[in-house]
Amino acid sequence: MKIRSTFLFGLVFLLTVTACQNQHKNPLTDLREESIHSLNMFLYPSTIRMINLGGDSAFYQATKGIKELQYLTINLADSSTAEIYAEWEAAQDFEDWEELISAKIDGNSSIVYAPKNSEDKFFASMRTNNGVNLLWAEGSINLNQAMKVMDGGMDLGPITDYLNNNKKDKQRSEVWKKAREEQRRLEAADSTTFEKIID
Repeated sequence: MKIRSTFLFGLVFLLTVTACQNQHKNPLTDLREESIHSLNMFLYPSTIRMINLGGDSAFYQATKGIKELQYLTINLADSSTAEIYAEWEAAQDFEDWEELISAKIDGNSSIVYAPKNSEDKFFASMRTNNGVNLLWAEGSINLNQAMKVMDGGMDLGPITDYLNNNKKDKQRSEVWKKAREEQRRLEAADSTTFEKIID
């Protein structure tokens, strides 16, 4: 009898936790459908490792436990885009979320939320004078290292060059070619050696 009641309690608890976690869906899904973003990326462990070609230690430590990450960039210089974003932002309800980090530096503001009773979902917003960068991550994040990345920026090698490069497609193609070559070189190397270098 005791085993049966323990089992039923465990089952009810598991179902309750699962229901609580399922209600916290990715808030970027609806925003992405508005098509106001200038950049939308879905990243997984292999692609997160690939974009860290610069070997940025803080970036590696912050992201090594992430299972999936969505990244949106929105340019708010256009008034119609800014209006759509403001409507979406006002509709967000973070009442059941915990504010983990809030920082303002040089006019830029960063905030990180996580649903209460959940240790594997995170939402971050990094606002600048003319735009906003939004992240939704599932998995574990080292928040101390994430703050270093948000405060100091990051060197992701050719990827940083690509994101900062506003020139012609030919130049961007060369950056991606270098990134792919570097990725192939890293994949050929022993992954444990890479982790020792980053650590």
